[in-house]
Amino acid sequence: MTKDLKLPDNVGVIAGNGDIPKILVDELRRLNRNVYVVELSGRDWNETVPKNAILNTYPEKVGQIFSFFKKNNVKEVVLIGGLSRPKITDLRPDLTGLIILIKILVTFLFRGDDALLRSLAGEIRAQGMTLKSILDYVPDLAAPKGQMTSHSAHKGAQRDISAAIDVLKDHGLQDKGQAGLFTGGNVVALEDARGTLALIANNKVTEADENSFLLKVSKPHQDLRLDLPTVGVETVRELVKKGYSGLVIESGKTLMVNREEMIAQANAGGLFILGIDIDDYRT
Repeated sequence: MTKDLKLPDNVGVIAGNGDIPKILVDELRRLNRNVYVVELSGRDWNETVPKNAILNTYPEKVGQIFSFFKKNNVKEVVLIGGLSRPKITDLRPDLTGLIILIKILVTFLFRGDDALLRSLAGEIRAQGMTLKSILDYVPDLAAPKGQMTSHSAHKGAQRDISAAIDVLKDHGLQDKGQAGLFTGGNVVALEDARGTLALIANNKVTEADENSFLLKVSKPHQDLRLDLPTVGVETVRELVKKGYSGLVIESGKTLMVNREEMIAQANAGGLFILGIDIDDYRT
């Protein structure tokens, strides 16, 4: 009988920049979910989502965002895609969202991203909605464990990766970044607020070195519903271009955007891709 059928949940997607929001929305629609998108980067959905299910707005319009979700009876929210920190002079909060915004504004402008995201997660929960991870809907985006390419990690990689993890976990505890470039166990450079692609672009390997790699892992105590480590085809292209030999990522906790193309590009460029369980590398 109809009354026994479970109606599709209404899912809200707060969409930043990049390709992942589109991947998520496509999967939600395939799962027969009703999707309501808060678009923060000006993306054109090209009728993928009905116009009345899209709100084009700005991150500081907090009241407007929550009102949109409540009007459409949204129960689950996914925050996905990159967000840029605005200049304080550019902010134009709505009246309803001002009180909420004040609570998270100092965090957003002057503290780490993790503190900001935890504040935002708390506000979503306070509004009676459940914050979900993209992996709750698209688990196949998570990096698998093991070697993914025809090129293997260098001899001694276990030791070098273990040393790199120690460095990066300390970096993450300070909420400074999720990625680092290493030659052997030695640091080349660590990620800052500019992101992973900027890290690679600014640090070329001076000589061909089979021990050089990018390591990207989640921060200690990171809320895995928010800001998961993410790599894609451009990550691979930049690593090959700058002379690096490998990409090492945390399995189960790193998003791989267009995995098949990443692997094809890595194989063509002589780059290895390795998914690891951090616990296997603890010293």
